[in-house]
Amino acid sequence: CETAQHMLLQQQEALGDFTFDTEDISGSDALFARYGLRIPVLQHPDRSELDWPFTERDLRRFLRS
Repeated sequence: CETAQHMLLQQQEALGDFTFDTEDISGSDALFARYGLRIPVLQHPDRSELDWPFTERDLRRFLRS
């Protein structure tokens, strides 16, 4: 998770046109069942998702979509 967050911070610095929030899924059985094996998962405002592992290139493509 820390690696993905670092990648996001780098892209935020480079692109400067997005924000992100983090959510701890450990307190929710429903979220853990949905995301547990895929974390970290990024969710775009259009509801599309990007699961770990992803590359810098994958992340840039996802953020520009």
